[in-house]
Amino acid sequence: MFFHKSIGLRVMFSVPVLAVLSIILGMYLCFLYGFILQMEVNFGVVFDAVLFHLILLLTLWSYIKTVATDPGSTPMNYNYQELQEQFQEILQQDQFHSSPSECTKCGQFRPPRAHHCSICDRCVLRMDHHCPWVGNCVGMYNQRFFTQFLCYSGLGSLVVAVSCGVSLLETKGETSFSQMIGAVAGSSLTLSLCGMAMFHMWMIAANKNTLELNIRSSHNVFDTGDKAKNWNYVCGTELLGYILPIESRTCGDGINYPVKLRTKEGTVVDNSSFFI
Repeated sequence: MFFHKSIGLRVMFSVPVLAVLSIILGMYLCFLYGFILQMEVNFGVVFDAVLFHLILLLTLWSYIKTVATDPGSTPMNYNYQELQEQFQEILQQDQFHSSPSECTKCGQFRPPRAHHCSICDRCVLRMDHHCPWVGNCVGMYNQRFFTQFLCYSGLGSLVVAVSCGVSLLETKGETSFSQMIGAVAGSSLTLSLCGMAMFHMWMIAANKNTLELNIRSSHNVFDTGDKAKNWNYVCGTELLGYILPIESRTCGDGINYPVKLRTKEGTVVDNSSFFI
């Protein structure tokens, strides 16, 4: 929502963001009133409280980073002409549709895998999708934060669901609204968020994105064949960056990609050090 030219649309994009923050607040209140204030203080309750607040911190941190991080756009000095002839040869071999091209809406040349977002009104590097719940596109520089948010929010929902479920069993007939909502809503959010988290983790490992799922090709030239390299391109090589939503200077740039090509006969060439 911070990157649109229109101030009015920025305000409109903030509405679902506030809704997500309200849901997080609701889950926190369910945990507080449906578990913490219902149970006698012991080691297990203290451990759950510390664990939940740590996950809550990571959830909010990764969410804010997703919302506030520019996913990346085509640089003004991008040289389309140098890559056109080179990529045409790749297209003949692999029939991969996401080549360097000229955007008909921006009137600007863009790298492979960059797509124009009609909502944000610009081309986004390695665009995955526009997510209204974060008021931003998910692309090259914030997909890691988005995936971390899905993981941590799913884990936090699981803690709320289990804790409120245990509290329901402990209090038996004296159930509260917070316990019921925490158990039911927490379970529903856990299933949906963890499912989406695993889906995005699979796509990163395969070096795909949502817009490329419908490509009917037996070979993805951007998949180096090494899952670690695919992960490193999006998330970098710094181990701490996989755990915390911090900036990483070792990830890819969304412009140049290592590729794995095939010969005209269909044989895969181990050429993952080759960049386009």
